[in-house]
Amino acid sequence: DQERLKRPPTHNLLVVHMGNDKYLVDPGFAGASPRFPIRFNFLVTEEVHVSAGDHYKLEVDDNFYRLNWMLKGTWLILYQFERDPVTRLCKVENKETTAYMCKDLYDSPGLVPIRDNFVQIT
Repeated sequence: DQERLKRPPTHNLLVVHMGNDKYLVDPGFAGASPRFPIRFNFLVTEEVHVSAGDHYKLEVDDNFYRLNWMLKGTWLILYQFERDPVTRLCKVENKETTAYMCKDLYDSPGLVPIRDNFVQIT
């Protein structure tokens, strides 16, 4: 749908590999950040219940992933991130690209919400 197409797949996060398992870890997405690492296979769309009130769905598209969170019975799109066209897994970014994507965060002083608390940026 149009709402999905308007969102650029520019979110940056961590994918932690432990054995054959992959976990989505995103500690910096403010109040909507998942509270725990979420195990996904990153190959097909799947839903995961992490804990009470934490129900997520990772949609797998040809070019990107979309993380959704169940809120009051409706899927809320949290963000999208790129899928590598060669490996068909999460696109890996370098330090410079990551710094560019976080530029506003580091260039502007103020309060940054992090799930349950705030961090002061000076």
